[in-house]
Amino acid sequence: MSKSNKDRYLFSLIRQGDKDALAILFEKYYRHLNRMAFCLTKNRKMADDIVIDVFAMLWKNRETLDCKESVSYHLFVLTHRKGVTHMEGNCLPS
Repeated sequence: MSKSNKDRYLFSLIRQGDKDALAILFEKYYRHLNRMAFCLTKNRKMADDIVIDVFAMLWKNRETLDCKESVSYHLFVLTHRKGVTHMEGNCLPS
């Protein structure tokens, strides 16, 4: 089974409520997503929070997940959007 097909299979298991599949995907992509989030934020704690939020959002919305692109692409887009949104929120004047 190719990497892409394996990821799609994990995604389908997550849609069905499989927490182990979520943990496998988390372990597989955490380091890469965290690195991207850190490049956006320059803050390790914030980068960690962003990646955890992405996976929490993934779990919360698991029943409506629709991954038209590759799973890795989907995760990177979600992480980037979350990071940008987080940074915009932190840059607002007090």
